[in-house]
Amino acid sequence: MVLLGNSVAMAQWSVLGSRKFSASMYSQHRVVANRFGVFTAVSGASGVTAYRYNNNANRWDTLRNTNFTRGIVDEIALKNDTLLIAYQDLATRRIGVMQFVNNAWSLVGGTFVSDTTADDDCGLAIVNQQIHVAYQDRLGSTGKATVKRFNGSSWVVVGNQRFTTGNAWDVHLASVGNTPYISFREFISSTDNKVSVMALNGTTWSYVGSRGISINIAPNTSGRNELFYDTLQNKLYLVTAQNSGFPTTVGIFEWVESSWVNIGNITPSMLADNVSFVDYGKLAIHQGRPVVIVESGLGDITAFKYNGTTWQPFLNNTPINDSGTFDFDVCTYNDTLYVSYGDQRYTETPDGRTTVQRFFTGNSILHSNGLTFSGRRQPQTQLQWSTLSEQGTANFIVESSTDNRQFVAIATVNASGYTNRTTTYQHNPNLSIMDKATFFRIRQVNINGTTQYSNTIYLPLSTANLTVNVFPNPFIDKIQLQLHVSDASTVQLILTNTYGQVLQQHVQQVSKGYNNLTVKAPSHLPQGTYFLEVRYANERYTFQLAH
Repeated sequence: MVLLGNSVAMAQWSVLGSRKFSASMYSQHRVVANRFGVFTAVSGASGVTAYRYNNNANRWDTLRNTNFTRGIVDEIALKNDTLLIAYQDLATRRIGVMQFVNNAWSLVGGTFVSDTTADDDCGLAIVNQQIHVAYQDRLGSTGKATVKRFNGSSWVVVGNQRFTTGNAWDVHLASVGNTPYISFREFISSTDNKVSVMALNGTTWSYVGSRGISINIAPNTSGRNELFYDTLQNKLYLVTAQNSGFPTTVGIFEWVESSWVNIGNITPSMLADNVSFVDYGKLAIHQGRPVVIVESGLGDITAFKYNGTTWQPFLNNTPINDSGTFDFDVCTYNDTLYVSYGDQRYTETPDGRTTVQRFFTGNSILHSNGLTFSGRRQPQTQLQWSTLSEQGTANFIVESSTDNRQFVAIATVNASGYTNRTTTYQHNPNLSIMDKATFFRIRQVNINGTTQYSNTIYLPLSTANLTVNVFPNPFIDKIQLQLHVSDASTVQLILTNTYGQVLQQHVQQVSKGYNNLTVKAPSHLPQGTYFLEVRYANERYTFQLAH
């Protein structure tokens, strides 16, 4: 993930770029961030516009053109470096997804997602690397929920169409362990109008827990809700407005052992501005803890963090903005919170020009611009990270943990130090470490003595029969293999060139557990690319090596 910015990190809210940077006033705001940057999409009477934060110039740049389509922004997501915006088209009232590819906007699949009109509160998520959209389907006389995915050429229904029992309002979508989940306000009657959660179970949708998690929501009031899945700690949260009439509160629920548990509420009395109600809330994760940001009746937005038992306000209950707000959104990336909102600080109009603020807790100047960190267990255990540039970076310390709390150093890799080019690093941990540790991070040490941490990645323990480390790469006269096998047997090693010609092959006995093998390279082997295939039982892995 990205260490965004070359500025001093402060434990406070600060404006990213300039305040009220958008060219027009907008009533809908969404924000998302990953290693490719921070993006916000906004919409209003003039249409939809998207911006990307320019870190070097400390400004927001418009993606291609303003108001590129007439619509209402519902959700925003990133699929790798491609920005996606789910929206309701104002002309047809249908749901579509726009993508920004090759510096141009286009409709995903060339057509709308919904077959007919749909409500403007829809969900967007990436599930198993496919774009999924959930929406209120008004194909019949009622508006039940439908989920579709883009299979690369067209939009197809996921499970059964219009699957909810009652009408679905305020639909939200999340990817939970590569399974689509939706949360929504399900209207059965005026006395049965509650927020529920459903998940795809095979080819059909079923309720997660009991139907109706929230209290009964009063007619003609908001039931805005949001699912949030903490991938690192494998926890699922639901935040929902609890509108039984004023004063409104925001309830937070956690999925614990097959049931939803209310872990607290944000009430009007908890806010500093003496408001009569809390409108709605959105959830993110900061430093491993849930954070809920709520909008009050006066339009202030305030952040609360869960300490395990109670919800505590950030910075002595100081609002993020100091005046009215029209709609907001929150995301978190690299332990930094981002909030995008319509800023009414200088205007009394129904919406405001866009402002984005961030909350970062750190202790140093960031000396690497664009540090990304990832890892894998199969076919070869590997941790890899890269920087877009470096200004005074000494080295990188690889750290591991079994519980995401206590970390130990397992390797030190020297940094380039000063460079304006992308530099890639990697480390192949010893298999004995990988058999115990599941959490990994990079501690960046700078020449001036300051440090900075990357994101923490989670690699589940392997259940494979064969785990392999192959090194060095490039090799000179021999190739080393470290294997862990489930049972004593034989391993076949086959070395080939780019033409598929077999240069060498061996069959060697291996014992259950750890084994260290050596393959001597053929003499007078020309420089080039080679492939080493490892066969054990029914498993086959091929490694590309340089010589």
